[in-house]
Amino acid sequence: MKLEDLYWNPFVGWLIFKKPQWSSNTWALRKASVRCALELALEERPSDPDILAAQEALKLETAEGTKKNSTETSATKAKAFPTADRLRIFAALSLGRSTRARELKDWLRATCVAGLRPIEWRSAVLVPPERGYVAKMVVANAKAGNDRAHGELRTLRWRDLSRDTWEAISRTIAIAQTFSSDTEYNTYCRKLQELLHDYSHRLWPDRIEHFALYSCRHEAIASAKRIYAREEVAAIFGHATDDTCMSHYPRKKNGESRGGLDEVPIPDPDEVARVRLRADASLRRVAELADRDESSATQSAPNVDRDAAQEEATLDPFPTPPLKDERLEQERKRFGAKMWLDYSKQSKLGFDALDRSIEKKRDRSREQEPEEPHGPGFRTKLSKEE
Repeated sequence: MKLEDLYWNPFVGWLIFKKPQWSSNTWALRKASVRCALELALEERPSDPDILAAQEALKLETAEGTKKNSTETSATKAKAFPTADRLRIFAALSLGRSTRARELKDWLRATCVAGLRPIEWRSAVLVPPERGYVAKMVVANAKAGNDRAHGELRTLRWRDLSRDTWEAISRTIAIAQTFSSDTEYNTYCRKLQELLHDYSHRLWPDRIEHFALYSCRHEAIASAKRIYAREEVAAIFGHATDDTCMSHYPRKKNGESRGGLDEVPIPDPDEVARVRLRADASLRRVAELADRDESSATQSAPNVDRDAAQEEATLDPFPTPPLKDERLEQERKRFGAKMWLDYSKQSKLGFDALDRSIEKKRDRSREQEPEEPHGPGFRTKLSKEE
């Protein structure tokens, strides 16, 4: 379905109807996404009553009424898998009668070290390592097809790997390759997940978050963050850019302590270089967009005395924002080099939406209250609304 075919007002009504099922963070994220889409749709159809009504309804909707303790999907899945908890689960599995107990123990041990996505175990291959390494694995990146990986393959190497971990990795690969299709393997993974879910609830019945198979990948990424730069982490775990591991995975404080990091894989230098090239290209595209917008604005706008404009802006409750290239530079300094790439993807749309929002609020205020000055708390109120 295309955006131009969407009836926005009923869609926003459905979004508001679903709000009580989501946490405040989930609601804020989805509201921001829809507001951005509405801004883009409004550029195509500036006077469309359906879009204007939807925009106004969504603007007035706050986070009040959202679920405080969400029990939906990822809200109940642990984003880390500490060693102490793994050992408790291993002990419980050893005492149990499940025929898949050993397979689950191997899967957890191997994935907490290698950090593979569940489906990637089917393509993993152990190959003879180079001199100075004890193990080497080549994996097909699961998300390479939609340009969300740095390449078709990634390579993991270890200089230190315990025999138990190496055997767990070997058995996990061997079992994954016995299945003839991804569908069969996914069914097998669901059975492992059910077993893990059962033991997690038995051992910690009062917890809100429980362990899932994907918790192992989260644990591996958090551990790698403690010793590697962000582009190296992206290369190890198959991400196309270095902002994915920072935005969608736990912080490094959730990973293993320094003493438990010996088995973290070593990134491949060529793959790290590919991640850096993509990051540099993204920054160049942002700079080019900013330069193009600035040049077009300069050609179309009349010459105005900058000092007079700045003096007028200080008296205006809706000050005219600085030029886009100036704001981009300000945000670079504010966020730092490591956080800039993640932020820059939304900068152009965000700045354009901010400009339009300020202009609308300025016009509306002058129409409604042309003679009364704004109160002392007006600016604070405005910032909260935005």
